[in-house]
Amino acid sequence: MKLGLCIVGCGAFARTFAQGILPLRDRVGLFFASRDLARAQEYSDKFSGAGAFGSYTTAATDPLIDAMYLCTPHNLHLEHVRMAAQAGKHILVEKPIARTLAEGRQIIDAAQQAGVTLMVAENYRFMAPVRECQRLVASGAIGDLRLIQLQEEAPFRPDGWRSQLDLNGGGILIDGGIHKIHFLRYLAGEPASIYAAALPKVVKGGEKTYHRGGVIVYHQRCYVG
Repeated sequence: MKLGLCIVGCGAFARTFAQGILPLRDRVGLFFASRDLARAQEYSDKFSGAGAFGSYTTAATDPLIDAMYLCTPHNLHLEHVRMAAQAGKHILVEKPIARTLAEGRQIIDAAQQAGVTLMVAENYRFMAPVRECQRLVASGAIGDLRLIQLQEEAPFRPDGWRSQLDLNGGGILIDGGIHKIHFLRYLAGEPASIYAAALPKVVKGGEKTYHRGGVIVYHQRCYVG
């Protein structure tokens, strides 16, 4: 029996996800949900989907759907997790899980109370280079771990909801930098204490939330994001 999986939100990343899951189509029946039925149908046609919905709620209550992949803006994660959980659907929500710690806890509580599986789409630890780094650290092959420095350079010009603090919940750090924080925890474990300092704003056009990362010190080790 195929897993009935519905992608909620037909934006740019929905295309990436749908393309990546094509090799599993013999095991996954892929559905699409958008507030615009024509758009959902367009995605379904393009990626050999099993169906389309013009309403997120309709998709959540459809018996053909077993799980929902939520790739909607950060400010809608709590609302959509509650919707899916109340309908008894398992949930994969895009990173970050929420805009705030309080919202994240509410999301976890909603899934636990409904007895459904909740996962966050954090993919870094599944990448071959990352897994090899973790193996080298865990095996002691590189000796005592004293410093991990991460540096990423890529064009990024947030617009739309990503440039608004109340919708995004933060700047580049919460948007893409969350991958780096997850990577650091994967390599070095949970921190005993944290210190962070933001660098000057470098991305123009958004609210005062977009910075080029910062310096984060975990316990006695320094990680630069």
